[in-house]
Amino acid sequence: MEATEKTIETPQNEVENDVIDPQKMTASEQELLIEQMNRGELELMDDLVHYFQNKDIIKERELENEILMDKMHAVFKQRGEMEIFKELPDGMFGKISFKRNMRETLDKKALAHTMGVSEEEIKTPVDLCMFVSQGKLTPKTVNEHMKKSDTEGISVKKVKKMPKEKKK
Repeated sequence: MEATEKTIETPQNEVENDVIDPQKMTASEQELLIEQMNRGELELMDDLVHYFQNKDIIKERELENEILMDKMHAVFKQRGEMEIFKELPDGMFGKISFKRNMRETLDKKALAHTMGVSEEEIKTPVDLCMFVSQGKLTPKTVNEHMKKSDTEGISVKKVKKMPKEKKK
């Protein structure tokens, strides 16, 4: 930007409700106003393009990190260890640890089929309570339709210190 940028100054009586009347401006003031508006529009467009470029970079990095996680998981699993520490260039430590998640979920589709109702009728806990109070649903039926899922993965974190060895 120029060091001596000009701005349009209009007398207070010419400005009504923060609207500048171009008819009361000189030709050079009108040109300056148009130039400022064009510059603002260009800056807005540049910012918009930059914003979406940043979003694209984020998506690329997230995809790259997913690939790295898969590679680290494969190597980690092959080594058979529960935890690995590696010193990073910034003096901190990277920690990779094994994690296993066990979940139990209600198979609502199968439960609805067993009960002879649509899946829409048993969406919320309130719906389930209503069927329990009517005697159409029992804890035994719920337990029969629970699914267990077991997933394993790794956790990757940055830590300040490597833990001390535990004495046996």
